Amino acid sequence: MKKEAVIFHELQGFWNSPILFWPVILIAASAWITYFLQYLFNISLIRSTSAHGLFIYWLLLGILLPLLLCTLTFAIEVRMDGLYIRLFPLNMHYKKISYETIAYYYPVHYSTIARFGGIGIRVNLQGEKVYNLGGNKGIEIGLTTGEKIVIGTNQDEALKRAIDKVRFR
Repeated sequence: MKKEAVIFHELQGFWNSPILFWPVILIAASAWITYFLQYLFNISLIRSTSAHGLFIYWLLLGILLPLLLCTLTFAIEVRMDGLYIRLFPLNMHYKKISYETIAYYYPVHYSTIARFGGIGIRVNLQGEKVYNLGGNKGIEIGLTTGEKIVIGTNQDEALKRAIDKVRFR
């Protein structure tokens, strides 16, 4: 399968989202501090914890959670045959939105917490779907099926121009 030429590409990650970044860093740091205080100085911050329990706590919150979130990336691509989005590792393959299915699209400013209840792939009570890793800018896309999708982007105007360029060629 031949990959179409990419007109626009944006890559967002865990590192771009202070909402995710700082809490995870603080949790990971507390796991490391707790683990090493116990084993280097025999100071227990958690009561009645077995050595295995503390090791699992450190492994999950100090290593695996930060590694998982470091791989969390959101890619947006405008190609000649459609708009492609992927929130990796939740989506292994790109989701294609073909231009024939787009009824309208325009840049929006929104509150991801108020409108969708958080970040990631979410559907609100009105049936609107969001793909977002943080921020308050995006492109709202209305599909011919009546479905609404909001794609969070740091470059809303550039994304709209790229879609215009390809869609109205």
